Amino acid sequence: MRKNGKRQRGDLKEDHNISKEVLARYGMGLRLFHHVDPLDEARGDADTFTKNLIDSGLLLKCDEDAFVKMHDVVRDTAKLISSSGSEELFMAQAGSALEEWPRRDTQFESYTALSLMFNDIKRLPDEPVCPKLQALLLQENKNLGEIPNGFFNRMKTLKVLDISGLPILSLPPSIRLLENLCTLYMDRCKSKDISILGGLKKLEILSLNRSLINTFPEELAELTELRMLDMRSCEYIQTISPNIISRLHGLEELYLQGSFCQWGNRLGGTNEERNASLEELINLPQLTVLKIDIEDVNCFPRNVNFIPKWEKFDICISRIPFSRLMNVHLSKLKKGIYKHLVH
Repeated sequence: MRKNGKRQRGDLKEDHNISKEVLARYGMGLRLFHHVDPLDEARGDADTFTKNLIDSGLLLKCDEDAFVKMHDVVRDTAKLISSSGSEELFMAQAGSALEEWPRRDTQFESYTALSLMFNDIKRLPDEPVCPKLQALLLQENKNLGEIPNGFFNRMKTLKVLDISGLPILSLPPSIRLLENLCTLYMDRCKSKDISILGGLKKLEILSLNRSLINTFPEELAELTELRMLDMRSCEYIQTISPNIISRLHGLEELYLQGSFCQWGNRLGGTNEERNASLEELINLPQLTVLKIDIEDVNCFPRNVNFIPKWEKFDICISRIPFSRLMNVHLSKLKKGIYKHLVH
């Protein structure tokens, strides 16, 4: 379908694949599942929920098991039901070729969710009043080059935020006011300074896939509630200072494939300063999923005083970047093959 000469990429359209993992992470942030501790149990609840929707005909299976689809009729009906109430509303205008923020006469005070992803929005309002908003999906607005400084000032209840794929070079100061934010997606983020995120004290899930950051800032050690850190394919990151990740005591899942691999290496050829050691990861008390790259096998500690609780791990050891990159793709392939075998 085309409108105004532009292809429509509707939210949850019949021809649009929806990642089950992304849905699960959104749901965890919104507290939609009975079990959220540990994360794997929450993921199990999400999988059961998705299967029930498929069995009911509300979602459709995809060729790839990791994705689902939604029929246009179901989507439009859900939007109609939501808009008929007065207490909890959501706006779904994803892929609607919007070039502006929705009209000013819209009463955003009543909305709990806004989905405006895959549009052409060029400018956001300075300070929208959204006192009930819990989920805001703005990803893939390719022409949105800036988020106004006070944009998040009146979104204190926000729990899920996705700004993946936006060409913004810096984060607005008001993002630190999102004191209830649990899930944050910033995949393909162009901002190299993410230190401001250290103020998000309730953040549990942080995704930075393929972002341009070159260091993991010390301020993020303040994210004591963080349970999942996904930094796959962050190829520019060269520095993770000691005693940062080790302070994330609640971390359950860490993904760094195709990303940082210089564990324990000297910084800039100095004799004293080094990157974080692999021992910091081994000593994380709640870590159950670990997927990382290692440049040198000598970074493994000789003596380990703590037996890790890893249930799933993928450690690629190679000095060759291409080999580490291939492992990222092979890991996805192996996951798909395993799922087909168990089914």
